Amino acid sequence: MSLDRADQHDEDKLERWRNALLSEGPNDFPIHALFLVSDQDQVAHDIFREFRRHFEESGAGFQHLVILGQHGVSRSEIGLLSNLHLSLDSVPCLIVLSTANPMLFDKVALPPGSSDIQADDESSKPWLAVIAGIKCQGQRARLDGMGSGDLFNGSVRELIERTLVDLKSG
Repeated sequence: MSLDRADQHDEDKLERWRNALLSEGPNDFPIHALFLVSDQDQVAHDIFREFRRHFEESGAGFQHLVILGQHGVSRSEIGLLSNLHLSLDSVPCLIVLSTANPMLFDKVALPPGSSDIQADDESSKPWLAVIAGIKCQGQRARLDGMGSGDLFNGSVRELIERTLVDLKSG
């Protein structure tokens, strides 16, 4: 996929994500998981698929699990990284965002490329802790409490809206 096509794909996804958040109720699923990857990060893509399975089993909607960059690092992905005060070196990563305002976050580094992670022990797979929290979704404090700081002073929707405005003005 060309870079222009990757840019359009991810910008469309940001628009769709924002629209889905507008219909989100106050007691909805307690987290949003954002995967920021490149088209070369097959392991991260596989981890995303595992998350999607767990999110679907828990009744979470599209607005709770989004992946950007799977067709190439896009302007949308770079804009989100910038608004989250992260660099492109952070890719691939999983950003876990609470539904609180200001949102709490955790950034989980994901393995780059297409290496085989099946043989690795669980301590080298920090994303498993997030999946464990999803399985216990009734324990909202367990997920909200995992944050290590404020990446953005606002809600997830405000983060997306700011990124979209930046894309249209830049």
